[in-house]
Amino acid sequence: MSVHEQFAEDLALYALGALQGEERVSLEKHLDGCASCHRELEQLRGDMALMALSTAGPVPPRRARQRLIEASSTIHRTSSSKVMPA
Repeated sequence: MSVHEQFAEDLALYALGALQGEERVSLEKHLDGCASCHRELEQLRGDMALMALSTAGPVPPRRARQRLIEASSTIHRTSSSKVMPA
């Protein structure tokens, strides 16, 4: 495996923030002079951003919003009716 291939394999780790120490420093130096790896890194970052945007959490029950509003208004009424000692 060539040095360039090793850097190419480390790009994903770097994009995830998982590359540390001397490996990270070496890759950053390589990126300064390698347009190909720099482009690949930007593509990886774009792909990761799209994946993050495409994930959806579980769908809450239909009444969840209404129950939350009712519960918070009940808590607010209860706490505002208490008199704080002077």
